[in-house]
Amino acid sequence: MTRQSKDRDTGILTFHRTHNFGAFLQAYAMTRTIAEFGYTPYVINYESRSQWMSEAWPVMRKFRRPVRFVDFAKKHCAFGRVLKDLPLTDYTRNPQDLQSEHFRRAVVGSDIVWNYLLHGPDSPFFGALNADRLVAYAPSVGWASPSDPPPDGLAEALARFDAIAVRDRNSQEIIKTVTGRDVPIVLDPTLLWDFAGSETCPGSKCFQRPYLLVYAFDMTADQAAELRRFAEARGLQVLGIGYRLRHNPCDKVLMDISPFDFLWAVKHAEFVFTNTFHGSLFAIKYAKAFGVSMGPSVEPKLKPLLDRLGLNGREVEAGTDIDAVLTQKADFAAAHSQLRQEAGNSVAWLQEALSS
Repeated sequence: MTRQSKDRDTGILTFHRTHNFGAFLQAYAMTRTIAEFGYTPYVINYESRSQWMSEAWPVMRKFRRPVRFVDFAKKHCAFGRVLKDLPLTDYTRNPQDLQSEHFRRAVVGSDIVWNYLLHGPDSPFFGALNADRLVAYAPSVGWASPSDPPPDGLAEALARFDAIAVRDRNSQEIIKTVTGRDVPIVLDPTLLWDFAGSETCPGSKCFQRPYLLVYAFDMTADQAAELRRFAEARGLQVLGIGYRLRHNPCDKVLMDISPFDFLWAVKHAEFVFTNTFHGSLFAIKYAKAFGVSMGPSVEPKLKPLLDRLGLNGREVEAGTDIDAVLTQKADFAAAHSQLRQEAGNSVAWLQEALSS
């Protein structure tokens, strides 16, 4: 079936459909930021077949326990409810369908859309779009390394972009190695937009009592035990959202949480423990005492930011005293001042890149 050709103002191509709070919220923030420029944003409603298989139909081994299927169904419904808050084009998994959508300008990013080790070098994310002007804003290569051989044709694909700014130093180094281009580092879109008023209170009564929030896809048995001791000493319940952990310190794990519920949960937490990039960013935005256990996929994009913000004492490593990390004082006023300056520079870069 032939799709009708459409002319659009400004397209945004990112991982907006993944069941991940940060992925959705960075897409949401990008639409709001671009709308502030006076453009009409459209989120290009595309996901590759590989991504669809990994998101919509997870590996069957995850469904061996009925609770896993129920978890997936709850998360799928929670994210499905908020997709309507994005200005979406027609959905497709066929890259060729995107050629019928013409954009005056298109933005690829943010998120790990250039991680060619994840879903391969998916051509639309590498510039195969029907756009008069093509901009890459804060894409990341994820855990791809400069030592990994880049896919064939990567330099030619990246040459399609009129302007590129990336999210982290690792991505910056790979772009330099592959193309010879020196590209700037900009902030993740979630740090460009003020989400105040977007938070929605989750329906669970658990949130009526003081809590330590856990937003992590993995943790060690020692970390789980330390978090239990920390919470019990302060009369806090431990609430987990988004992931059911093997070493589980939580009194309750909630899977039917939307991205806007997530914002509320972080905003009202007493403490936050995470091993994610966006979990850390929103703890910073809401000035929450937090600890982050960094893995190899998070450290390259988060640690330099924490250093710039003067928050480099929040890392939880093997043998780290979690109590000391969570209770140490943090100068969030200085961190927010630095973020405002960097956000101003990032918005100015994006506005110039789109209008040139």
